[in-house]
Amino acid sequence: MCGIVGSLGFALSEEVAKPLMRQRGPDEFTSFQSDGVTFFHSRLKIIGKDSADARQPMTVNQKTLVCNGFISNFLEIEGHATSDCAAVLSVYEKYGCQGFGKLRGQFAVAILDALRGRLILARDHTGICPLYYHRPSVQSLVFASQAHWFSELLNGRKFPLDPEAVEQWRSFGYVISPKTLYRDVFAVRPGTALELSLADGEIVDRHVFASFQSADASASKLRDKIDQAVGRNLQSDFPPWLLLSGGVDSLILLHCAVDRGIRPQTLTLAYPDNQNASEVARARELADYYGCPWHVVPYQIGEPRPRLFSHRVDWPMDFGSLLPKLAMANYIRELDGKVVLGGSGADEIFGGYGRHRKRLELLHDKKELSHDEERAYFRDAIGKLGGCDEEAFRVFREEKASPRFNDPAFVYDWLEISEHHVLRLDSCFSNIGIEYRPPYHDFDLVSLASRFPLAEKTSMQNPKKILKEAFSGEVAERFLQAPKQHLRFGGMGPNPEWQSKVWDTWILSQRKERNRCPL
Repeated sequence: MCGIVGSLGFALSEEVAKPLMRQRGPDEFTSFQSDGVTFFHSRLKIIGKDSADARQPMTVNQKTLVCNGFISNFLEIEGHATSDCAAVLSVYEKYGCQGFGKLRGQFAVAILDALRGRLILARDHTGICPLYYHRPSVQSLVFASQAHWFSELLNGRKFPLDPEAVEQWRSFGYVISPKTLYRDVFAVRPGTALELSLADGEIVDRHVFASFQSADASASKLRDKIDQAVGRNLQSDFPPWLLLSGGVDSLILLHCAVDRGIRPQTLTLAYPDNQNASEVARARELADYYGCPWHVVPYQIGEPRPRLFSHRVDWPMDFGSLLPKLAMANYIRELDGKVVLGGSGADEIFGGYGRHRKRLELLHDKKELSHDEERAYFRDAIGKLGGCDEEAFRVFREEKASPRFNDPAFVYDWLEISEHHVLRLDSCFSNIGIEYRPPYHDFDLVSLASRFPLAEKTSMQNPKKILKEAFSGEVAERFLQAPKQHLRFGGMGPNPEWQSKVWDTWILSQRKERNRCPL
């Protein structure tokens, strides 16, 4: 994982940018200037750490690249170099912006295409790597891996809040890109590439490359796609870690890793008052069964602090697991870990949440809910802070009409992954120089999972049944069918009281009380 900062028609200070970016990419800092464009790149060396081919910026045929991320299928791409990020230039050279659709893994990239007079900004299919941009003037643009960097990059500039974005946040705890909570800061949408004119920084074209592929859905194909995703994400010059909760998601990742001859360091979080005692015991049993080192981090309920949001986390995003994940990331960093795999995304794509069972209950034998039923479902199951903001519901309805989704309800899961979970994980891990890799976000796997109707993926009695069926007979049934305990998070979580506390702390970190928007 790395950090990127750049500008078009605007002078940036290396002295300001370098210390901001060091935390994400502590191993190497480089810069580039040409055609009115400036690139800064800070690198965390994971793939090809000693290879000159892996250094950035990379230039081929007057096309210069800076990339934050990890291209997990780079060995599968024709014409690849020894560096995974070199594959980005390979596909762009051959296919243009639609070539990004051939990449898997995680990336946020900027390409100066001097021959075409274009600056390209692109972000991976599920948005694992964030990328933000801001226009300081009508003919300039600045972009960065972290939104909170803009204030320091632009000499302390303050950014007012966007009232519409605040209303979205009030409904379900995150904001759908390209909006952000800042009125004048935008996010490149997941699975999208922007072409900007070098003459004035205007967006002249948008390319959506995250198109879901039609495919026959079967449990055997699902097992193969999961194994492929794990194999892709195990590529590293450093030994991997694995977040092991004791549940089926991380169990399957562990099984696939060991089946490939890799035994990762495993890490389990122990909540106070023995809330997850059974899962901790099971995680230890799994680590012993698969012959992997096991670590446990005792977690004590804490409070969000303003410094957290001003130095590490961009947005007030927390459904109860932000602080615990920070604790795990800090533990791994103390032991010089650099790569960690986790089960993020499995609950969304395989129907593991209570909202999925609620939808099954509402559907009965119907294929779709009525408008009023959908609105009530949104209010009760999606609007985590209570209530149903009409603008937020409209956004979801528009997304549900997209031909990308075989099951319209999958839009809720897709947006929660790509607009919320990935940003939280980036803040927890990448911002201290750890590359978090979520195999369940592999787009080949997500595309296949999207083809299954919800009733085939989960049931009232057996959540994520399809995931268990895919590995039945291969993984011990006592592990696959072990019940998962519901955590109370010690008062943290998707409730108005905790979210108000997180919001107030974030506002305090911004030092602009005049923009305070009470919940």
